[in-house]
Amino acid sequence: MRFLNIQARYLTMLFVLVCFFPDAGYAISWRITPALSARQTYDNNVFLRDIQDFETRLSPSVELLLEDERYSIKALAAANIYLYARYADYNRINQNYEFSSSYNATERLTVGLDGSLIFDNTFDYYLSDSGIPTSKIGRREITINPNARYAVTERDVISFTVAGTFIDYDSDTYTNSSGVRGGFSWVHAFSEILRGSLNLQTDATSLHSRYDHGERYLGNAMLGVEWDISERLTVSAMGGVIGTQTFFEEAGDSSTVQFGGAAELEYKPTQTTSLTVGLDRGVTQGVRGELISRNRARLNVNWKISERLNAGISCNIYDSISDYRSGVDTTRLSYNISPKLTYYFDEDFFVQVGYSRYETWNYTTDSNKSRDQVYVEFSVANPFGK
Repeated sequence: MRFLNIQARYLTMLFVLVCFFPDAGYAISWRITPALSARQTYDNNVFLRDIQDFETRLSPSVELLLEDERYSIKALAAANIYLYARYADYNRINQNYEFSSSYNATERLTVGLDGSLIFDNTFDYYLSDSGIPTSKIGRREITINPNARYAVTERDVISFTVAGTFIDYDSDTYTNSSGVRGGFSWVHAFSEILRGSLNLQTDATSLHSRYDHGERYLGNAMLGVEWDISERLTVSAMGGVIGTQTFFEEAGDSSTVQFGGAAELEYKPTQTTSLTVGLDRGVTQGVRGELISRNRARLNVNWKISERLNAGISCNIYDSISDYRSGVDTTRLSYNISPKLTYYFDEDFFVQVGYSRYETWNYTTDSNKSRDQVYVEFSVANPFGK
């Protein structure tokens, strides 16, 4: 509740700026966008518990944009309210509050401050992050991220960021964490269509649960390239080394060194179709503090059939190895595929129908689970401002 009060004070301050600051003589523009969507879903395996039900999701949100020639402020408050026809115990409310700002201090220097406050649950988060199903436990995440960007020359830009992240669970058997991450990047433009980059990152995280306490340190160094091959085709790739060192009081110490990176291809064969293919390899953290080595592939295809009708399909494939610090690693393969069809009554009002298929195999226990969902969604927004 304290976090909600803090967020409310931020939004109140922004509202005062929007209402009164434009009269100060600056060329300020602002826009407020309230929105609401309603989705009805049939789920044949709710939370992978072998039960079926109808799920109603209501998603109200409000977004604020305030900017002039030198600064920009964005804020978002959104919620997903889930209601079940038969199994009311699975009702829940996920909340998301975001804030970002940037200020052009000089022609070359831009400074910013970003932050977010998230209330969700472990099942929803980890299914999208690593494809791994977990129990439904309440989860809270706070992130604060000051950053700076400096144009050294017309071809060279360096960026710095420092982020603090705090994650807390409703279960004391899960591992809460608090950490600080520092990052540096240098981007050099070889030409108008070819750019190279150097990226360095370091993390220090404190881990604590009922059963154990520890610390984890992570560092990575990567080189990247981005090439605009044509107006319709862009490719990018990044690769390097990721190293981790973990110290637990009860479970002991461990260290890893592995290759990490990402690649993406964006292709627009026509003005009405687009294709995005992405691959990435890295590490993430599980609910009990375990280190998860994750390989992920994704595909997104969109087709504008007419001025009002769009079709799309997205697919994600996850290959992961979880180290549970018990001497037994868990190897898992998961995928999710989601075709959809969207009809726009206008740019702020649409109806969408879709289908989603999720399946996962646990090779360690020789088991698998799957889920199918069919949904229809209505969404409307009403932006206004000046």
